[in-house]
Amino acid sequence: CTGSRDNSLLLWDVRTGQCVERASVSRNLVTHLCWVPRESYILQTSEDKTIRLWDSRRLQIAHMFPTKQHIQTHCEVSVDGHRCISCSSGFGGEGCEATPAFSPCLWMDQDP
Repeated sequence: CTGSRDNSLLLWDVRTGQCVERASVSRNLVTHLCWVPRESYILQTSEDKTIRLWDSRRLQIAHMFPTKQHIQTHCEVSVDGHRCISCSSGFGGEGCEATPAFSPCLWMDQDP
């Protein structure tokens, strides 16, 4: 999966090199993507100050976390897939902010 400054995410078939799904969200300038281990989910940060969890099977938003104060620049998911963290570089001397850990029960089987 790749993200872009054109507000889109693209899912690729690694065998053929062809794009198999494309999704676009207004103002979603993608800053980072990472896979949730052993799951079909992708965590994504964006310049619109959001963190989205995508279901890669249909390339649809599975969950959107509350908007942060600053642009989110990076995200990571724990090896067990039960926790994530995102960060920003802050702005105007305010320092950085981080998204705390989450439990899968917060987003599994919920509408975005």
